[in-house]
Amino acid sequence: MFQKKPAVELSLWCAGALALCGSLTACVETVPPEMVEAIETLDRDLLQLRAAEVAPGEYASFAHQWVRLRTRVEAEEDTIRWPWESND
Repeated sequence: MFQKKPAVELSLWCAGALALCGSLTACVETVPPEMVEAIETLDRDLLQLRAAEVAPGEYASFAHQWVRLRTRVEAEEDTIRWPWESND
């Protein structure tokens, strides 16, 4: 079970990198469908690796952010804004 932790940490790091890359391309943009699909695939992979058991804190953080993003995308509020921008 402990051999899987590096794979889980790498997967979580990749998810963060994907989100960061997507947000650095412009100040305001729409979430690309490819990013949503990649994160969905990553989430399924993490579930298969039992990430919640191996790295509970890291997976909980990933899952919380993923649920927030998915909710915004499904509500068609998928515009990413910098934290200091207004929501106009």
